[in-house]
Amino acid sequence: MRETAIRLPLTYDPERLQLDLQATRPFARVPQFGGYHNGDWTGVSLCAEGGDAYTTRTGIVPTGQAFAYTDVIRQTPYFKEILDRLRCPKRAVRLLHLPPGGRIERHSDPPLSFQHGILRLHIPIVTHPDVLFVVGDQRYVWNAGELWWGDFALPHYVYNESPIERVHMVLDVEITDFVLSLFPEHFRQTQSSAGISMHREPIALGAAELATLSCEVQIPAGVLPLPGLEQGAFASVRGQGQELVMMLPDRPLFRLQPVTQTEFRVVGWSSGVTIHFELAFGKVSAVEVIVRGLPKIFLREESPDNPKIAVRKIPLQVRTA
Repeated sequence: MRETAIRLPLTYDPERLQLDLQATRPFARVPQFGGYHNGDWTGVSLCAEGGDAYTTRTGIVPTGQAFAYTDVIRQTPYFKEILDRLRCPKRAVRLLHLPPGGRIERHSDPPLSFQHGILRLHIPIVTHPDVLFVVGDQRYVWNAGELWWGDFALPHYVYNESPIERVHMVLDVEITDFVLSLFPEHFRQTQSSAGISMHREPIALGAAELATLSCEVQIPAGVLPLPGLEQGAFASVRGQGQELVMMLPDRPLFRLQPVTQTEFRVVGWSSGVTIHFELAFGKVSAVEVIVRGLPKIFLREESPDNPKIAVRKIPLQVRTA
């Protein structure tokens, strides 16, 4: 049977988890993103784009802002200790509350995969055996203080049929050697054969090297899930400090950090999305957006006519500066 969830070999103190949970009471909880619940599934962010404790965003459809700890972390030292000891970049980290009778209906989150470079981990803080939690048609009972990975790219749902409020810390993380070491060897080998988008730290490029990558590109309509790009757009690419910035006529679009001399990751996006530049005679001759492990249409859930594509290359038409 396919493993749709795995308990990882780290455990946490349930009493200390609940003490920190109590410390979050002054922070307002906000309804979570998605049309598959009635608004009673709420949470507070510990780490979010721009460090916003009250965001409803998960980072799955990124804005390009860097992820940062929120003010909540100052009141929750044990939560911070847990996060600091997980040696990987954190994306969205949330405390998610589901009241008695609350339902998160069946849905899937295609970007959460080894191939795309984002994994979702759970640490139950308050839970109950009567919570119905199903991932990929398998029911799971996760206990307080355990660390779990689930394959949330598969259809999943939660019905809180218990008399208490269920609270989990939910962590979206990028993949490092440390993260992989938490998984069984046979599972790592299986994922490796399908392709893993590992986190890579940016390298330093000089101003002259970045200047050679200046260009203008045309972004095709409908290929990136961002406002203003529905009909496509022209953008300019320019060096700025240690990075490149891709600019629309009215605003910055992406900050790009180099992971090689010609390959850049998009700040705020997963390791599964990179932008590649090719040079000829000292000028940019081609630009491609490389997307790994996502459906062709980013925001649509998996279906028979919209399967995942291992690697998709999106060429951008180049007009050199």
